[in-house]
Amino acid sequence: MIKDLLHIVRQLYKEFYCDEVLSYVYLEFGLAISRLIQRDEISYYDNFNKEEVKNKVFNEVDWLKANHFSIETNGF
Repeated sequence: MIKDLLHIVRQLYKEFYCDEVLSYVYLEFGLAISRLIQRDEISYYDNFNKEEVKNKVFNEVDWLKANHFSIETNGF
């Protein structure tokens, strides 16, 4: 499921690459999800409709923004 989600994020990024704001949002969520997977905080078996999982993803996005963590500066 997560691989599928990351595939969707990549596809959306490609489609909206010309729209800088939308492409950046998709990349932020993709980066947040990949970091959560690496830390084993979410997995293939998680239901992304559950509030707990949504909160983890949104908290990670907020942390990335607060710490100026970006795709460009961190090589993702």
